Amino acid sequence: MAKLSRPRIRWQGHGIEQESGEALLKGDIEQNLLPESHHLAVSNNLLASLGKQGRDNLHLLSQLESNEVEAFVDLDSQSLLPLIQQDMLDLNQYQDDTQLNSSHHKPMLPLGDDSISLHSCHSPTREVEVLYDQLLHMFNADPQLKPKDIIVMVSDINAYAPVIQAVFGNAPFERRIPFSISDRTASQESPVLNAFMQLLNLPNSRFERGRCWHFWRRPRYCSVLGSLRVSSTFFPCGWKRPEFAGAR
Repeated sequence: MAKLSRPRIRWQGHGIEQESGEALLKGDIEQNLLPESHHLAVSNNLLASLGKQGRDNLHLLSQLESNEVEAFVDLDSQSLLPLIQQDMLDLNQYQDDTQLNSSHHKPMLPLGDDSISLHSCHSPTREVEVLYDQLLHMFNADPQLKPKDIIVMVSDINAYAPVIQAVFGNAPFERRIPFSISDRTASQESPVLNAFMQLLNLPNSRFERGRCWHFWRRPRYCSVLGSLRVSSTFFPCGWKRPEFAGAR
């Protein structure tokens, strides 16, 4: 049994998507305001621009023989995030280029709605720090909310894993948030395995001086290879001799 997340009820392979009208929506503003330039834009804009990968995946799965069970649920909340989800589900489209001077046709949002928030951060470290502060605020505002109810997704978990460990792992005990990092590669999880994979790649490399001495300078690698620990006084001498011989 496979569970597939689909943001809309209607089959995404049917009908005409926004991409079909992209060629017509080019030019100056006056041309785009013409009614005939929008006769193909019948889908939800956000879903049409960001949902291509999901449509392609769903199209491949639809070619298989299966018993499909739909479990769509209507959302009653009037905050921004449920409204966007419901608009995708029903293919609602509130953009109307004929009403540029009015927003009465758009849904009203409650004051203080924070279901979607944007933060401008100057580095990955600052991103994780802001995330940590926001989670503390959410836990204080809702006692029923637990860390197990939250999932954080990033584009490259291996790039953010050290920062997450530094920010969440070094928090004071009274403000500590339990966390776990998933979807990391095996080489990232195990330094020993990473060393073994690097050793396997040595025959295919140029056997550079720095790459070879990289293993001998780390006691963990030496213990795995069954080598004796070399005294620290040997490294400067051993490092210079290949250089004097012209080795790179």
